[in-house]
Amino acid sequence: IVLDQLPIQFYEEKQKKQFYLVLKKISNANLNIVVMKTFTYLPKIFDSALKVHCDLDLLVPTDSFKKTVNLLSRLGYKYVFDSSRADKKFSSSHSVDFYLPKSQEVFKKNGYTVELHATVVDSFPFLLNSLDLEKNQKMTQELYNNSVKTSYKDLIVKAFSPSAVILNFFLHSFFQHNLQSALTFYEFAHLIKAFNKKIDWNFIMLFTEKYDLQSFFLWFLCLFNEFYPHILPPVVQKKVNKYKNSLQIPQLFLFYYMRYKVFNHTNFFGNYEKERQKEWAWTIINKNLLKFIYLKIKK
Repeated sequence: IVLDQLPIQFYEEKQKKQFYLVLKKISNANLNIVVMKTFTYLPKIFDSALKVHCDLDLLVPTDSFKKTVNLLSRLGYKYVFDSSRADKKFSSSHSVDFYLPKSQEVFKKNGYTVELHATVVDSFPFLLNSLDLEKNQKMTQELYNNSVKTSYKDLIVKAFSPSAVILNFFLHSFFQHNLQSALTFYEFAHLIKAFNKKIDWNFIMLFTEKYDLQSFFLWFLCLFNEFYPHILPPVVQKKVNKYKNSLQIPQLFLFYYMRYKVFNHTNFFGNYEKERQKEWAWTIINKNLLKFIYLKIKK
């Protein structure tokens, strides 16, 4: 274990130094950028560095996007062109002075990755539970408004509030990874323990209901409860129990399958057929399976 951890911790320290430099430049430039996920909260969540951050995720206001791109360029970060994104319109030189993005842009430097996000999740079409660009932008604005100033080493930076971090956690885990990362549930448990009294569960439930995501969020909490029981507050636990008791046979089969997939997850990246598996899973969670099949036949 020690031999395995030595290079990991060494890499983590190099990551922290590099990302600290990026945040310092952002702070000095007075850019109202929000650090997403738990990067700035790690010392409060864990007693020691038990998680290695592969990248730094930043939510960037539209009026600060090009300034941030130029800042990264001056630090030696190179823009990574994503040819799979057909909706993009680049010049032939793939200049960093590109149009306003719809979701995220990736920059790399010697193995370090910084992702600039214009929305909290990628915008891509759903068949039944549409998350169009407009709804994505509204969700993003609401979470952006729920950011707070926090300290990171000797810097004051903007980060999501604990309640917004939980929502960002769920959204990223659901849309990008189909709720299949064991590390997400592990970190989620530590997040709840660390910020128990600062989490506004009423705001979280109203948010998920407002954007037609509550059934998916309760599903997420049901899975979480399988691995970390007795952590959710009683009021939330009661709602989760009621939701699980309402599941029908197709949902129960999928639930236990996805519980297995938490530790044997599918890599969905860049695979169209595997992405379709997500669509089927979401349809079953949302109890629209028959409607989904009917639309497929009709199509």
